[in-house]
Amino acid sequence: MRFSSHGFGRTHILRGPLFGGWVNSKDVFSSQAIKKVDSTVAKFKRFLSKIPSAIKVKAGPLELDPSKIQEDDVSRFSRFDIAEYVESLTPVLRERRAYILIDDVDDVFAGADKDAEFVEGLLRAAKEINKAFKDLMHCLVFLKTGVFKLFFENAGEYDKLRDYISPQISWGQSELTNLLAVRIRQIHKKAEIDDKTAWEFEFEPAASIESIQKHIISRCVSGPRDLIVYCNMAKDRVGVAKIKMSDIEQVEDLYSKEKLATLNRDFGSTYPRINDFLQQLFSGETQTYSNEALINLLTTKVIADERLRAMFTGQDYVLYATKERLIELLYGIGFLGFKRTAKAPLEFVITNPDPGSQVLYRAHEYQIHPAYRQYLNLKA
Repeated sequence: MRFSSHGFGRTHILRGPLFGGWVNSKDVFSSQAIKKVDSTVAKFKRFLSKIPSAIKVKAGPLELDPSKIQEDDVSRFSRFDIAEYVESLTPVLRERRAYILIDDVDDVFAGADKDAEFVEGLLRAAKEINKAFKDLMHCLVFLKTGVFKLFFENAGEYDKLRDYISPQISWGQSELTNLLAVRIRQIHKKAEIDDKTAWEFEFEPAASIESIQKHIISRCVSGPRDLIVYCNMAKDRVGVAKIKMSDIEQVEDLYSKEKLATLNRDFGSTYPRINDFLQQLFSGETQTYSNEALINLLTTKVIADERLRAMFTGQDYVLYATKERLIELLYGIGFLGFKRTAKAPLEFVITNPDPGSQVLYRAHEYQIHPAYRQYLNLKA
């Protein structure tokens, strides 16, 4: 068994056969509602045919390149009348509500990570869908930190969208342990068992399940995706056997390497070669820093180091680096956590998306996320 994230993770509104899900689900709706939707599908297909210069259909995702939309196509898009779609879709939505989840915006829409206007337009569209359909349909757009930064700094009318934007979703231990338990219950068809029992189907109960959970989740930088990746690595190692703590520890180095590469995949468009930058800055250094020690390291190795700055010539996040900007960057990508006081708990972006700049700058202590400890050879 592999702990696939399918079912509770990343839903892509434009992936797979367009409207394939509707065709396979017609039997759960009334014939009158189906007739209305079929008419809407035909209208939408005609609308898509008007922008062929921007559409790329591949075996996987359907991609839209904003930079290739011609002016006349933009004009037609701006005259899109949502009222017609509300009228057509309301009968079926009253029978069963709908959710639209748009993730990996910069993957599905080629060039979106460099086009703040397109991201703003996408968010405005989601806002209008939610306003028009009220509680019948909910559209959610998930943005990576880098794409959101592009939008936040360049949006023409951010003030009109501010109230519709929420901070990052936070994932604590209870949410993550429950999430994996749900998947295990589905696979083993054991809907009635509790979370701890579910974990014991795949993890060695002779050891403390709570200790295994704490260790795995302490290495999760991005929530569900990391949980799935780490557990699958351990499962690949043991095969049909149950996963022991030693198996988890054996694959931690591989997982740590994967996490650094993931940073580049997720944030490389905004911070080019971010994984190389972090390796140059922290390899062989300590994992925990006092406020003064971290500021001294950032000043010495980035702001005042011509060698490192020359290695990343042309990269704005290095060229215009200040100790404050660097701390915000490191926290925002999940690489760095902090303690407000000596006895305070450690906070990372996964549990506290926006602690406030002054809280970050004046923290008592900083710690590099345990997920990167092994690959960067960090000292305790």
